[in-house]
Amino acid sequence: MSAVTHDQLVKMDIDELRKLNEDVIDVIKWKRSLIAKEMGNKISIGDRIKIDNKNYLGRVFIVQKINKKNLVGKEEGTNTEYNIPMDVVEKI
Repeated sequence: MSAVTHDQLVKMDIDELRKLNEDVIDVIKWKRSLIAKEMGNKISIGDRIKIDNKNYLGRVFIVQKINKKNLVGKEEGTNTEYNIPMDVVEKI
């Protein structure tokens, strides 16, 4: 796999940069979708999870519902529910 260097990016015109940006975004979405599908197969309702995000460090959630790309998690010890993307979830 060859990486695009800064010099190569500078030489590209705006249309080429837009196309490259679209391609990168498409690949990121595709990879996130794969991660979500894998996680969806590993998690069940009632499982304890944590979220890979600095704002939720040390907080534990219980899976209430599983959707295609997100899940509903209730924070342990509270009645607060969150809609959580599966690509940031880690099973405990």
